[in-house]
Amino acid sequence: YSPHLNPIEQIWRQMKREIKHHYLESREFLQELTIKTYKESIYETKVHDKWLETFITKVW
Repeated sequence: YSPHLNPIEQIWRQMKREIKHHYLESREFLQELTIKTYKESIYETKVHDKWLETFITKVW
């Protein structure tokens, strides 16, 4: 188990950090919030780019 090598673990950590500050009114609210935080995590932090630059270039 190596969470630092798996980019989704970094994204989940960011998402949980954001979601825990909200009162979850309903399942639909949680779904919308999850989608929103996922997109923000991907597009704003560029975790996948950093991961690719760090690990994939070493393989090639």
